[in-house]
Amino acid sequence: MVNLKITLCPSDPVLTRLNKALRIMMVITILAVIALVVFTVGMLPHFEVNNLFDIPVNSELLGASAFLPEGYIGIWTALPFAMWLFLAVEGVPLAAEEATNPARDMPRGIIASMLFLLLFAALVLFLVPGGAGAEAMKSHTAPLVGALQAIYGNNSIIAKFVNIIGLFGLIASFFSIIYAYSRQVFALSRAGYLPRWLCCLNRWN
Repeated sequence: MVNLKITLCPSDPVLTRLNKALRIMMVITILAVIALVVFTVGMLPHFEVNNLFDIPVNSELLGASAFLPEGYIGIWTALPFAMWLFLAVEGVPLAAEEATNPARDMPRGIIASMLFLLLFAALVLFLVPGGAGAEAMKSHTAPLVGALQAIYGNNSIIAKFVNIIGLFGLIASFFSIIYAYSRQVFALSRAGYLPRWLCCLNRWN
């Protein structure tokens, strides 16, 4: 196996471009977090526990109950949305070589990422159906915006704000996926599992 060690100096153009890209994505991520905070503040006063269970029980399905109105098949249907809440968090360790102190920074980054995701996932999971009703939101294509529109109206400022700013979160997700895949390809190529040219940073190495 080919085992190469490539060290990037601070003035390396590749590292410089990467740093700029990560800074831009940090700004975009902060905007997305602001949208989630605004959504949370707007929905908390309207949360009602009864709204979480207002979907009629489909007694024909296996395992149907007030807690699982669509039965066990409802769990399977919800899985894609559950995975999207934690999309690309596994890419955090791939930034180890760009970290100043990986032994200290990587555990902090991974733990902080998971805690933030768990927090906002729980808020979205409960506030969307708890505020606007699970029955009304179960087939909505944009549940965060839909919940705000159900409470404040279709043309409300808060719904438009979350709708527009929330798109930045989608951009950040796409970049995270691209970064993770490119970093993985680079590492596998450098280790000899993929063609050598995939880990070349320029025409001289």
